[in-house]
Amino acid sequence: MARSSWIVVYLTVFVDLLGFGIILPILPFYAEKFGANGFWVGAVLTAYSAAQFVAAFYLGRLSDRIGRRPVLLASLVGSAVSLTMTGLAGSLAFLLLSRVVAGAFGGSMTTAVRRSWRSRLASWWA
Repeated sequence: MARSSWIVVYLTVFVDLLGFGIILPILPFYAEKFGANGFWVGAVLTAYSAAQFVAAFYLGRLSDRIGRRPVLLASLVGSAVSLTMTGLAGSLAFLLLSRVVAGAFGGSMTTAVRRSWRSRLASWWA
């Protein structure tokens, strides 16, 4: 795999995890600002992972069909949009929606890592 491809993969994973790591510690306080009880705070925290779990399958199939780079770039744009949505959230429902969108586009991490390591392993065996 070319060096530039690895840079894109590492950058994608870094941006996704940076966005996740910055938002996660303040998310419960942000949700409580909108009147969320313990159940809804848990739902907001779980929404990202649940959406990522579902979206990873579809993003993986899409990357097999059209290539990894377009999917990774679209996911980076989607992650930026979801972080903007999170910052502009004015209600608990919109905050929950923004976390679902973030998770759906965060599924690119799975796509990036899976496809990259598969190609790396294939080159080692060749």
